[in-house]
Amino acid sequence: MNLCGIKLISYTFLGAILIAFQIAVTANAQPDRLTIYTEHFPPYNYRHNGEIDGVNVRLVKHLCMEAGIVCKFEIYPWLRAFDNALKDPRGGLVSTSRTQKRENQFKWVGPLFFADSYLYRLGSRPEVKVADLNGVKQYVVGIPRGDVYEEYFLERGFSYDKNLIAFSNKPDGFDMLLKGKIDLIMGSEVVIPYWLSRLGKDRLAVEAVLPLPGVGGNHLALNPEVPQQLVTRLQKQLNSMRSKGELDKLKSEYFAPVPADSGDKK
Repeated sequence: MNLCGIKLISYTFLGAILIAFQIAVTANAQPDRLTIYTEHFPPYNYRHNGEIDGVNVRLVKHLCMEAGIVCKFEIYPWLRAFDNALKDPRGGLVSTSRTQKRENQFKWVGPLFFADSYLYRLGSRPEVKVADLNGVKQYVVGIPRGDVYEEYFLERGFSYDKNLIAFSNKPDGFDMLLKGKIDLIMGSEVVIPYWLSRLGKDRLAVEAVLPLPGVGGNHLALNPEVPQQLVTRLQKQLNSMRSKGELDKLKSEYFAPVPADSGDKK
């Protein structure tokens, strides 16, 4: 066999090896995966009929699909969901307020759907009057433990021994308000109807008395170990949906009460 024949066989053999290697790599390649932790907080995220749903859950599911990422969702009480996202190098958390304290704890995708926050009183208690945040300090405010609202009030001079009471599950706070155990509670025009309907009450049972600008704003918070390319792909898809006007249709499907569900625990 001449030299050219030997070279031809060698190149052919080498090419076959490279093709086989590429096929093996492709076959063994694993898709990008994330576990997204959340809590029962309708209409943004909740469990209903055994499924994890909600306007922000649906939105993140769509972002994951379009970005080519396999996302699994798990629902827990808020503090456990938050802790899981911090510990899981491929974990995320939704729906999460982006604050200065949390900024470096996560990588961020958003904003997602959210509504402005207010302090609410019972409609039957007109004597609870507040003109500003200093006036709120004479009353007892109920806040979810570990929530952005807790951070907000503690930073502004409120304390548990004077004017704050914490609760672990958000429905507990509205029950406390209706029973007169607290004077004021945080909420929004999107969230309030869900919790009141859960307790058999009409939206008119409470009144907004003070807006709290700068509180809230929902995002997908991702563990710092999540590769930046995944964060970028998710944000790109969200920006695309927003620019095409696709978010309004999704929003309209969820901003109405759903049947109550006790699914705040996995």
